[in-house]
Amino acid sequence: MFARLLPTHHLALLPTRWVLQPAGGGAANTFTADFAAGADVAAMLTSLADLLEKQGVSGRLRVTLSHHHVRLFLAPAPPAWLNPAEMRVWLDAALTTALGDGAEKSDKANKDGKGGGWQLAWDLTPPGQPIVVAAMANALRQGLSDLCQSRGIKLVSARPWLDAAWQRRRRQLGHASGWYALLEPKRQVLLRLHNGRIVGVRQRQISNDAAAELERLLARECLLANLPVGGDLWLERTGAVSDPGMQADWSRLGGRFSLHELAGPMDHAQAMLQ
Repeated sequence: MFARLLPTHHLALLPTRWVLQPAGGGAANTFTADFAAGADVAAMLTSLADLLEKQGVSGRLRVTLSHHHVRLFLAPAPPAWLNPAEMRVWLDAALTTALGDGAEKSDKANKDGKGGGWQLAWDLTPPGQPIVVAAMANALRQGLSDLCQSRGIKLVSARPWLDAAWQRRRRQLGHASGWYALLEPKRQVLLRLHNGRIVGVRQRQISNDAAAELERLLARECLLANLPVGGDLWLERTGAVSDPGMQADWSRLGGRFSLHELAGPMDHAQAMLQ
């Protein structure tokens, strides 16, 4: 009943394309709008505005973003419990080196509308545990919010694919120790797990052979964590058909790692629209 009263449309932001799945629609019922590679945020939002107008979108909208448009970090746990405002200050300081002073300026950018800096998002995390943080350019996050508001659409969430994928796998990997790799064309995200908790995050580009580059990243992370090279590896990937780099020899990872390929859509957009 509530789904009919409050329809939620799903939107995926790929490297150069918006993919809209209207409320109640299935995988075959999607609509797209392209923008040029390297396009600025204004051009991306113009493309989205045309798509929303053409499809007459209203109600609620949930957005999932490719890791081409989001930066991911693992921030250290604060020494004490912090409320949201205090946590923001803590994370700004923790990520200053990685983001420059952009994180510190993002709240001001929200107020003056100039769109500089970054907006940070994180899940509630138990005290003493490191915090997975997503940073989205403020111009994009604020632009999405403003566009939805101008059309009377409620923006329910704008989150990276990692967040959506991990929420689906969390119960399955709730007590796992090892590695969880999330791969899309030209991007890889690697989590190190200990008893189901995320204790390491790495985000890297893929230039050619995804399997070989993941193997090198795993070897590096094992070395940095003072761990033997090996262990359980859960692999989630898309783009096997559309991207040559994803048509790699994944069996090479099976020599030192116990490889578990997770089932799911191989189409890039459909994986993000789940």
